[in-house]
Amino acid sequence: VSPGLVQAYEKLIDREVHLVPNVPPYTEVSPQPLKAGKIRLVHHGGFGPGRDLQGLIEAVKILGEGYELHFYLIGKESLTNKLRRAAEGAPVFFHEPVSTDLIAQAINQYDIGVYLLRGENFNNKYAMPNKLFEFVQARLAIVTSPNHEMRQFILENEIGRVTAECNGISLAQTVREMKPD
Repeated sequence: VSPGLVQAYEKLIDREVHLVPNVPPYTEVSPQPLKAGKIRLVHHGGFGPGRDLQGLIEAVKILGEGYELHFYLIGKESLTNKLRRAAEGAPVFFHEPVSTDLIAQAINQYDIGVYLLRGENFNNKYAMPNKLFEFVQARLAIVTSPNHEMRQFILENEIGRVTAECNGISLAQTVREMKPD
């Protein structure tokens, strides 16, 4: 799913490997204007290894007034409830998940797609997750952790920012540096 993984597999198996990006079908939506006084962050997906959902909550707590975080999560209810408890008192909202073919339309109403993925293993370092492309399809700005492939894609295409580190503090700093335009 990424050039880094293609290169690694070609070395590993000594055969030609083809890139197949994890890209959803084109969605006809337009960027939405900022709502007065609120920057709305959104994250969707599941509870996978290395995904720092607690860090997203930490970031919105640091950002304070004028910021909201919206989750569309799939997975065990006990994990979602744990996040709900961690988010108590913060402007964090939990929405029902939507089917994959409707994600771009559902998240188009937000401003920034956020994703923290610890690059602690080879797969995470070279990940190009579907959520990255769904953020693009939804016409959102993107802020992610500094994983190699996501970093390259975001910076080369000028579609967002990359945090210095994979944690809530760094995410909050990066979001705060962004200008509304």
